[in-house]
Amino acid sequence: MNQKKKKEDSPMFVRGGSWSVNSPCTIKTAPKLNFYFEEQKRRCEKIIYQQQRGKKNQTKKMASVNRRIIYTPKAPVRQGIYSQAVVVDRTMYISGQLGMDVASGQLVEGGVDAQARQALVNMGEILKAAGCNYSNVVKTTVLLKDINDFNSVNEVYKTFFSSNCPARAAYQVAALPRGGLVEIEAVAVLGPLSDS
Repeated sequence: MNQKKKKEDSPMFVRGGSWSVNSPCTIKTAPKLNFYFEEQKRRCEKIIYQQQRGKKNQTKKMASVNRRIIYTPKAPVRQGIYSQAVVVDRTMYISGQLGMDVASGQLVEGGVDAQARQALVNMGEILKAAGCNYSNVVKTTVLLKDINDFNSVNEVYKTFFSSNCPARAAYQVAALPRGGLVEIEAVAVLGPLSDS
């Protein structure tokens, strides 16, 4: 009986592969391993493709957002330092408004009540320039020189926001520009809003 083994049955030889001398693989197991490695390669290529495609889609979505600067001569602004308001998509961010008279460039007289009213009037002019009004405001922040003026400002505030009032935060601060007693900023959403 011939005791010699065929070369292709030896663990040293794998058809179509590049296995080492110590590999336990034979011609019978090599096709399965080749299939496994090919499958892993296809999966890796698919993951890389999806990641690259995701980055492209993300870039397209980010590039589609528009920004618009709002300006009106009927509200105070210090040119070159900040904008009266900025619209991103449908959301408008309104800079803090002091109780300043546009014509004189000075704070109005009459204390915190008069300044709060003028600040909200100035805000209304900015809203109007963007094609909306107080009903589009969804969030305000009130900054007070003295927190004891909170109730006085509320009395003025509720004449501008009487129903479906926006969310709000109010703080006492160490000081306000121009020696102001109150400053009010807001966030508004342009276009028609429906309440649910």
